[in-house]
Order: sequence, then C-alpha cells, then structure tokens
Amino acid sequence: MPKHRHTAIPHLELRAQGYVWRRRLPRDLIRESAPIPVFRPISIIPQASEFVRKSRNSSQTSGNSIQTGKKISTGKTLTGLKNRESNQTAPKIAKSTHFISLRTRDYDVAAERARRLTALSDQIFLFATTTMSLTAQDTSRLLTELARFEIAAADAMRASEDPRSALAAQASLDRERAIQDCLRDAYFRRDYSVVEEPLRAVAQNIGVALPDFASPDARWIAHEATRVLLDVSQERERRDRGEFSQPSPYFQRALGSGPIHAPDQHVQAEIPAALRGAFASTRHDEMQMNEDDMLFPRPAFIKPKSTSEASQDTTPKPGAIRASLKEHGVLSILSEDRIQLLEKGPSITISEAFSVFLELKTQGCHDNWETKQKPNKSVGQKWQKSSAGALRTGQKIWIDFLGDVPFSEVEEDAIDEAVAKMFDIPKHHGKGGFYRPVNGYVDLIERARAKEEEDMNAVERTLRDEGCDDDTFIEDRRREKAIPTMRADTYMRHVRAPNKVAKMLLAFGVIDKNPFRHCTFTNDEERRLKKTEAKIARQRWDDRFFQLLETPVFQGKANGIDDPLFWIPLIADLQGARSEEAAQLGPDDFGKEDGIPFMHIRQAPGNNVKSESGDRKLPIHPALIDLGLLDVMEHAQAKGQTRIFPSLNRGKTKETFTENFTKAFGYYRRTHGVYWHGLDLHALRTTFHYQLMKNSCPGYIKRNLMGHEPLDEGEKSYAQDGIPLPTLLEHVAKVPFDVGRVVSPVRTKGLTATAIKAAQTGLRMVKAS
Repeated sequence: MPKHRHTAIPHLELRAQGYVWRRRLPRDLIRESAPIPVFRPISIIPQASEFVRKSRNSSQTSGNSIQTGKKISTGKTLTGLKNRESNQTAPKIAKSTHFISLRTRDYDVAAERARRLTALSDQIFLFATTTMSLTAQDTSRLLTELARFEIAAADAMRASEDPRSALAAQASLDRERAIQDCLRDAYFRRDYSVVEEPLRAVAQNIGVALPDFASPDARWIAHEATRVLLDVSQERERRDRGEFSQPSPYFQRALGSGPIHAPDQHVQAEIPAALRGAFASTRHDEMQMNEDDMLFPRPAFIKPKSTSEASQDTTPKPGAIRASLKEHGVLSILSEDRIQLLEKGPSITISEAFSVFLELKTQGCHDNWETKQKPNKSVGQKWQKSSAGALRTGQKIWIDFLGDVPFSEVEEDAIDEAVAKMFDIPKHHGKGGFYRPVNGYVDLIERARAKEEEDMNAVERTLRDEGCDDDTFIEDRRREKAIPTMRADTYMRHVRAPNKVAKMLLAFGVIDKNPFRHCTFTNDEERRLKKTEAKIARQRWDDRFFQLLETPVFQGKANGIDDPLFWIPLIADLQGARSEEAAQLGPDDFGKEDGIPFMHIRQAPGNNVKSESGDRKLPIHPALIDLGLLDVMEHAQAKGQTRIFPSLNRGKTKETFTENFTKAFGYYRRTHGVYWHGLDLHALRTTFHYQLMKNSCPGYIKRNLMGHEPLDEGEKSYAQDGIPLPTLLEHVAKVPFDVGRVVSPVRTKGLTATAIKAAQTGLRMVKAS
C-alpha cells in the first residue's frame, strides 16, 4: 500500500482544494495537432459532458460534483473547445498539460472519476493520433508538388508539340474548360474523389503517407487539392492562349545581366505513369524539358534521366565545391566528412550546415565568406569560448521549429512562423529544472504558458478568497507571476544564426538561394524591439555591499589564505578587474615600479584579456596590501604555483575560470542571504568605475584603469609608455574601503578565535602575567 492512496491511480493528484485529474498530452499529439487548420471531429467531446452529468447524479452530495466550467490549465473549457472547433478557426498548438478539478475529497469517488476520465482521454488521444497524420510542411509540400508537376508537364508538352490546326487548338481549350467545369461540380457537390488518384501518386513519389480518405484531414487536403487543380487548369488555358503572368525568364535575365546565351543542356524527364493523364494533357511518353524554359521549378519528385549531355541540376558538379573551398582558403582546414556534406549541394540539412559553420569558426574564420579566409586557431578558440554555445542553442531551436530538413525544402512561411514563435521562449531556457527543453522548445513554450496562467490564477484566487477586491492590486500580483521571455538581444542573435550559415553556403556555391535571407534586423527594428523590454542598466553595489562583507568568508572563516571567494570580489571592487582577469593572476603578474606594487593584466599563454586595451598595469590598492594580497602572491611563488588561486579550475564549457567562480559566488550569496539580482561580481567593477567618476577622475585615466578603448588617436598613439603608476595610484587610492570591516585570512592565520574576534573589533590582546 503506497503512502498516499491516490498515487496508485494514474493521473490522480491530491491538492489543497481536493482531488484533481491531471494528464499531459502525448508528445506526438502536440507536434501533429497544431499546424493544419483542418476541421476536427467533436463527436467525442460531448461524452465528457455526459460523463460529468452522470457522475453528478451518482454522487452522494451535490458538493462532490464536478464543475464542468472549471478552467483547464490552458484557460479553455471543454465547451470552449467545442465552440472553437465548430467555428473552424485555425487552432493553436495544443497545451501540454490539462487538469480537471474533481471537486471532492472522497478518495473512492475521486478514484472512480479519475479512471473514467483516463479511459475517455485514451480514446480521444488514440483517435487524434491516428487521424492527424500530416504536418503543415508535408501538406504544403504535397499540394505544391501537385501544382508544379501539372504546370511543368503542360509546359514541356507545349514546347515539344508539332504545329497544330486552329481546330485542334480550340479542342484543347474546350478540354481545359471541361476539366474546370468538372472541378467546380466537385466543389458544388462536395465530392472530392476526383483528386484521389493524383494525390496518391504525388504522395507516393515524395514519400508522404496520406491519411485515410474517409478522415477529416484527408477530406480537407482533397478540398484544397481540388482548388489547386482548378487554378492549374486555368493557368494552362491562359498559357495555351499565350497569356503569362510573368515575363520570360530570358527577358528578365536580359534586363538584369546583359547578353543571353541559348541553353546547351536539355533534360529528358520521365513522368510517373500514375500522374500521366490525371489532368495534364500528355501526348508523348517522353518529352524534352529545359529548366530555363519553365516559369516554375521542376518538382523534386521528377528525377531527370542521364543523357549524352550533362543534366541541368542544382547539385554542384563534382569538384566544384572543392575548387570553391580552395579559392576561399578553407579546403585544407575542413575535415573530409564536412567537405562531403557540402558536396550534397542544396540537399544539405540544417544540422549538417551548422556543423560545417561551427568547424570553420572554431578554426578562426571570419564572417565575410566572400573573401579569402585567413584562419587563426587562437581566434577560433576565443570564439568557441564566447559564442559557440549560443550558436549551438540557435541550431537546436531552429531544428525544433523547422525540422532537420534540407535547405532546398525550407519554406519561407515556416521560417516566418518560427521567427514569430521564437520570441516566446522563456528567458531562462536551458537553465535546468522546469526550463530544460526536454521535449523541444515548442513544448517548453507551451509548458511555460500553462504554468504562467496557472500561477496567475492561483494568486488571484488566493487574494479573492482573502477578501481582496482591488483589481489593480490583483493585476500587479498576477503580473509578478509572469514568466519572462528572451531578451531582445538574445532573440535577435538566435534569429540571425541560420542566416549566417546560409551566407557561408551561398558563398561556397552550395546553394543558389538563401532561404533565411530575411532573418536579419534593421537598426530601426532593433530599437523597436528593445523598447518592448525593461532596460537593464549596469548596477553598482550600494550599502548592501556591507552585508556581503558580514558573511563568514569575510569574517575569518575563509578556506585558506588564498580563498578566491575572499579575494576576487575585493580585487573587482578595489581594482576594477574583470572576473577572469582576477582569477587568472599568477605570481609572475606582480611587480614593483617606482616603489609602487602593481599587478599586470596581460595576454599570455594561459591568460586571456577581453581586448588589446585590457592589457594594463594596475597599482595595487593600499587596502589590498594591508589585507595581505602580496603575501598570497609570495605564498604561491614559494610553492611554485602558476596561479595565486590554485583551487580555481576552468569550466568545461567555456574553459574559463569565470565559468566556475561565477556559479560558486552565486551559490555563496544565496546560501548566506545576500543575493540580489543584478548585484553580482561584475557590479563590483561597476562600483569601482562609479567611485572614479565620483572623485572626478580624468577620462583618460579612468579608461586606462578600466581597460577600455582610448578615446582619440592622441591618447592611443602618444602615450606609448603609459600613464605613470604614481598618477594611477593617486586615483585608485581614492576608492574608499574600510579594512576594519573584514578579517583577512592572511592576518588571522594561526590565530585563536579570541584573537580573531579582537582583530574584528580593533582591540589588542594582552597576555596575563
């Protein structure tokens, strides 16, 4: 017997208000249900209301009845679902979790209702997953290929026909009009069986499984196919009369790129027998087709036969890609596997293209792919630490939204839909726990929406139960439960990611058109996006810094004299050093000049600075000398250590000391109740900058101390020896710090608890005589 009886019943939960039935939608149902705006049968939904009615009658008391109007976590009632289906509007993506309050605390009653709801939902899910078999992308591809084939077949036959009489031409037009009348009659009688055979033939050739033609999904597809074929027939009739919706491609090319050369390549296409004679009139079993002669691209399922002449294909010729890679200076740095991926041409998938891009960027290539590259491994390693993680996340997001499809099959409508959805990804995605995209980012968005609405409703119910009737106050409390979405900068970075990859493919000749060319933002669009979010300015520590200094590590309980939790925050506050600059300090980075101790922030093997201006000498703040920082340096030097904080290790992802220290410092602040969002280690560097400005520090000195770029050429070129250390020390020493607020691990080494307490209070210990 389990500890709680309700855990033995699937989907039954005990909450404060009583028993509830809670169930997540199957993943396949979430993926399949959203994209196609088809009519869904509602014959099963009334059974839920009937079940509720019967359950009410079987309950012993009216207080135990199920409240049918109770909102699900998605904010929709069963009745609302029915109404939405009857209106046949485009459905939204299904929510991941539904729950229904059983309105009872009686275990036996709740268990019976939960079993019946589970059985009913099993039937609904089974029905839905067996009938909703086509995604929006498959449906669009099916209908598009049907139209393209019909147009291409008619164009090819028209080009290869012998001269005909006026009577034969008129007969052809009469035939098209008869086809149009037939299709209109199918619309009128709602009998779409006329398109079943063409649809089956196209689906077979492109590898798409059609649902049963008796299902609602199949009827909707047949309805759209009837309309497509009607449009095709009208287009064929216009072309037979010499009326075209666009200028000739040769004419367009003449206007855009000068002289035209007659094509010297022809393609002999074999038309599938099942499609031949469906609606396009065909008089020859084989016909010569030239891609340049057609206003519509050849459908993907028409496979050209090899002839004595090379076939005209979008796939790059053998050796062409390698020649292009050599011309761009990247052939020697790409692995053979990646070269073979590029040789697939437009058939290269999204994930394969990203893998090539990542390999080149980690080798130190720049983003201007049109020019010859000069790879640099050091640049590549730095890019990998700072940017590779974000690009991999962008890759996962795009593949989740579009699927890992070839570039030739990426549709602009799908891209537009993905760009619109992407802004709803939670800000903390991938941070663990609830925000892990276990089932993909689409699922994460829906779970976040459901949780947000559930939390908002819960806080509103609580307030109203407590008698609060202030709608403004309630709305403010609801808003506090909102789950923040990605910031504008993050959103734009992920949107731009595939465009960067596609530009690379375009430059190498792998593709001839960039489907992601619109995945970019103008300056005006960037400004408008950033206006929609709260501005997060750099914060500085205020008096809460003193609360941080009252925590154990600053009061004599540091873990050794070289505890980075003690020293690095103080170095950031008193020297303005970045976290990585402080964490990577070694004994060789310290010295003396004009009698003034200094630390040298520099680029060296194993060391990394943010920019060229980050390389600088900083006079050590007198407070750090009093606390014993130089003693820590001498201690490391005596032990032969390369770092003064040997306990720090590099992170596995970015391979920086900051990666691990930031986590440790954040955990320490949370553990001791001194965590405030925005007041982190970098905020201490901001505080140092604020103190310099407060003390009227000249701009050129401030920029030097902070490691910022010089303002003008005079500052950059004519101060080659740098600013004298005494001048820098004069301004560093003005940054205030009371050493009496902290207990140095160096000064208290080997002291008793009483001696440490005396040091904290500024007293002197006297031995008894």
